[in-house]
Amino acid sequence: TPESIDVSTGAEFFSYDIMNAGPIQIPRGESLTGFKWSGMFPGVTRALHPYVNSLILLPPITFIRKFETWRTQKKKLKMTIPLALINSPVYLVSFSYQFTGGQGDVEYSIEFCVAKDIIISTEAETTNQGDADSGAGLTTTAPATEAANATTYTVKSGDSLWKIAQKNLGDGSRWQEIYNMNQGVIGSDPNLIYPGQVYNMPAK
Repeated sequence: TPESIDVSTGAEFFSYDIMNAGPIQIPRGESLTGFKWSGMFPGVTRALHPYVNSLILLPPITFIRKFETWRTQKKKLKMTIPLALINSPVYLVSFSYQFTGGQGDVEYSIEFCVAKDIIISTEAETTNQGDADSGAGLTTTAPATEAANATTYTVKSGDSLWKIAQKNLGDGSRWQEIYNMNQGVIGSDPNLIYPGQVYNMPAK
């Protein structure tokens, strides 16, 4: 088990240099959150050591092949570390390792980044959206209204999806809507939520 996990995140900006005003920066979104750590896979010869349970000690090559498969196939994974409040879909970005010592140990470094869905629009959809933004006489649709009214909620200790729905939407039975909108953050079990998670909320 690694002793520590490095988490990195931040915002991205467009930079401009305007005459007389000097350099300015305008936010353009957030950079992808990253997770990385280093550790060791013990060699099989350590199964003879008194502090190792030989029944669960697998050869390091087992893990190496698994990580390399995930990386080359660009497989979307789910990283869940409850004590660190990490519960997010991720991709494996890099994985490096080296064989060390005389016990068959393998020291490794690994890095993941948060997996974000990419939404691609057709040219017609982009044009229609531009017309709507410029007020070209198009009628605002219900989904657009919901998006405009969308808010976020940060989970607090003692919360449940039912309590969040009751408090913010006035109807606890709407917890399923919150879960559907945030399944990528919550995971497969809607009963397992953690303080600090930020959810998108449906319109009231």
